[in-house]
Amino acid sequence: MTDVPGASSRLVSCAVIAAIAAGALATAYGLYHLALPDAQGPAWRCGLRYTLILLPLMLLAVLAGLWRGPRMGGALVAGLLLLLLGVAVQALAVAVFAASALTLGNWLLRGDAFHPLDKLLVGLTVFGTFFGLLAHFSVNSAGLWDALIALPPLLGWRYLRDACRGLGRWLVERPDGGFGLRMLQAAIVAAASLHLLGALMPEVGHDALATHLFVPEYLAQHRSWSFDARTYSWAVMPMLVEWIYSAGYFLAGSLGAHLINAAAVMLLAELVHRVSRWAGAGPRQAAWGALLLLLTPLVFAESSSLFIDVLWSTLLLAGTLALLRMLAQPERARSEIVLGGVLLGGALAAKAVTFTALPVLALVLLLAWKRWFRVELLPVLALGLGVFVAIGSVPYLTAWWKTGNPVFPFFNAVFHSPLYPTHDIAPPPIFARGLRWDTPYRMTFDSSRYLEGTAGAAGFQWLLLVLPAGFAAALARHRRALLLFLIAASWMWLVFHETAYLRYALPSFALGGALIALLLNMAASAGPWASRAALVAAMAVAVLDLLHFSSGTYYGTIDFRVLTDSRAKDEYVLQKAPVRDAVAMVNALDPQGTPVAFFCDGLAAGLHGNALYPNWYNPTFLAAIKTAHDAAALGRVLAHNNVEYLLLDGNWERTATGARLLKASTEVANVGGISVRRLDDRFRFGRELLPSTDIGKGWQLMAGVVKSPGGGVLVTAASPAYAAVPIQPDRVYRYEAVARCSAGPAMGRLQVNWMGSRGQFIRSSIRTFVCQRQATDYKMEVVAPRGAVVAVVYASGQSGPPILFSNVSFRN
Repeated sequence: MTDVPGASSRLVSCAVIAAIAAGALATAYGLYHLALPDAQGPAWRCGLRYTLILLPLMLLAVLAGLWRGPRMGGALVAGLLLLLLGVAVQALAVAVFAASALTLGNWLLRGDAFHPLDKLLVGLTVFGTFFGLLAHFSVNSAGLWDALIALPPLLGWRYLRDACRGLGRWLVERPDGGFGLRMLQAAIVAAASLHLLGALMPEVGHDALATHLFVPEYLAQHRSWSFDARTYSWAVMPMLVEWIYSAGYFLAGSLGAHLINAAAVMLLAELVHRVSRWAGAGPRQAAWGALLLLLTPLVFAESSSLFIDVLWSTLLLAGTLALLRMLAQPERARSEIVLGGVLLGGALAAKAVTFTALPVLALVLLLAWKRWFRVELLPVLALGLGVFVAIGSVPYLTAWWKTGNPVFPFFNAVFHSPLYPTHDIAPPPIFARGLRWDTPYRMTFDSSRYLEGTAGAAGFQWLLLVLPAGFAAALARHRRALLLFLIAASWMWLVFHETAYLRYALPSFALGGALIALLLNMAASAGPWASRAALVAAMAVAVLDLLHFSSGTYYGTIDFRVLTDSRAKDEYVLQKAPVRDAVAMVNALDPQGTPVAFFCDGLAAGLHGNALYPNWYNPTFLAAIKTAHDAAALGRVLAHNNVEYLLLDGNWERTATGARLLKASTEVANVGGISVRRLDDRFRFGRELLPSTDIGKGWQLMAGVVKSPGGGVLVTAASPAYAAVPIQPDRVYRYEAVARCSAGPAMGRLQVNWMGSRGQFIRSSIRTFVCQRQATDYKMEVVAPRGAVVAVVYASGQSGPPILFSNVSFRN
């Protein structure tokens, strides 16, 4: 796959200069309109914050590089930041997980021909697949996961020892490259540090708190993931990245998950460097590609909140590179086919958008089949396809088993799962569809059409560098550059065909970084003027991206006061995401973890119970809420769903449903504008389950129980009365009894024994009380454990003389 001779250097030089000049004119036109008074783009002054952070970090990296070399200097800067911010222990835990994944990947690949990055990604993919299968069972705990993660390093300590020694030698090396490359490396360290700092900020992003962080926290609290598509329509979607985040969560809490995401950004930048080098770029040009990827505002949006797109893009790009290496070096086909199968299977298990990328790669392999296909490769090809299907199919088979729709809840008009309406989910109306001739301009300067951001969110490289790179590659007949451009464009076209959402096109952004490196390389070969033009354009892109660094996110920022002061952190969360504090309050009010209805932003991460959303996450609940036309009906709907507490914000409060909620519930507290409310008891405990409340019909009286002439029974610890009633698991019940002492001081006991379907004892819920001489009402609210189908309700003494129970109620 070597490049054939192309056009003359002078022609390529003129073409590069002309393409960059055209991109510069279009960029200048867009910037001019952003500067108008009615422009909606962010003020460029906002970017000064990040410039003032990046420049000192870059200077520190330069000084550390002069002292210990650029690689060790970067490691020292990162270590210093982690120590100063007090997260070194969490970072060390994540490093242990990376070492374990690297060791596991080495076992599976078994060979020195594979790059350590490939081994690391294979290990992460296998870990994620295994943890996803383990999530079906109620055995997940920090102890078990820590033991599983520690197993590969303990068994493969020799390889890990050699790998650490190799890493140490690599860090202390001082590669040649001149002053320019050293400055680029320092800039990369500084840009990577920005992503690290953003990842350490408190989480306030919607997707993270509603899903990506919610899953690890739910798994840690409940010891398994429910895969309950009725409650969460996304519960059976591909979640390989969430399982990897869960490993970080078990090791180091939510910071562990965020550090994995930040590390994935560095891995993606390294992959851009590797793809650039494979395609023929020099070290300096490849460094430019990685740097501009790190400075892209979209990438900061991805790293400053817990999305899954970066790690998914890393798996997809690494699998693609494996196949491209196979085309360039057919003798490596045996190893690259298997590697590509594992990594692309991991990408498919991480995100269903991978289906848009796979046809492009299949077409490339098909068109170039003469380069790599041989009959003797059929067993290896079968193995590669086998591991791809084995890993990639897991979430889709799970979804099919649980719902009848392998891509639930999408395409339900085809699969007709009874758990979701039989219509397809349409993309948000704010995002357009399709790829047009002016899309690069529009997504640069009208980014809100393609992302929850403002102008500049896509970065400024598309007009100034990426499109000129494709034009230059075609003119120079640079085969590898042209292939990368066509793959990136095809991926973006297929994604935008469904919904023009930039986060789903992140792999194309990564390939765009490699194309930038190749443009700089082609320009350097074409002549000094083209080289200068490309270099100036790259510098301009770096400056513009930095000045618009936070334009891709409404939640991402870097504030050292928040990072270093716990009080400032609490104030930041209260201001940006008060729902998080409201969730913490509900957890304190309701330690039993009953479901909570979210009539506000669904930022439910950390909630002890289930979250009920009146939106597409839970269409059944949404339909029930819509059909409740008065407060009483709404109260019954909430009670039927076992809701005790609900969260209500101002937006919902101004609706008709909100007015009904106000009548059906009582405010307990208001947290940053979020009303924490408790459903009225008239809705919650309206159904009596006991056959009789006066301990008569349906009750069993143990030997020694005495019926009182005035009603009720006298019981002791050795002689209780009890009644068995059917119940439903995970629901709240109220045990209420009226009792008094009959012959002196005594202790009484409210007790419920929970029994399974085969009559097996599960556990007891008990509350003791000091008995009074006058009749007193005693209450206990309990949650039926998972697996319970029968509740045995006891009226019993605890110690002392007999106690008179005159009335017992067990309601839900």
